[in-house]
Amino acid sequence: MKVFFGNILKYLKSLFNCRIAPFIVFLDEALDFISFLLELFESFLLLFDLVIDSIETHSECGLHFVSRNPTREIALDKIVHQS
Repeated sequence: MKVFFGNILKYLKSLFNCRIAPFIVFLDEALDFISFLLELFESFLLLFDLVIDSIETHSECGLHFVSRNPTREIALDKIVHQS
């Protein structure tokens, strides 16, 4: 009986070391990468929010952005006057 359980433990140990452990390391690295991507996306959202806030602040002060595209400038003026 002792030999039987000893063989089962050896098999489980070899299975864990050879097949499962690299998969666990891969999952850990994949989760770290996904976490990094989410933090990067969150920083882009915060940057976008900051840009939107600065545009709203400038439009409230009566400042206008200089644009080389006249149709875009007209569209910005319409947006500023509507708000």
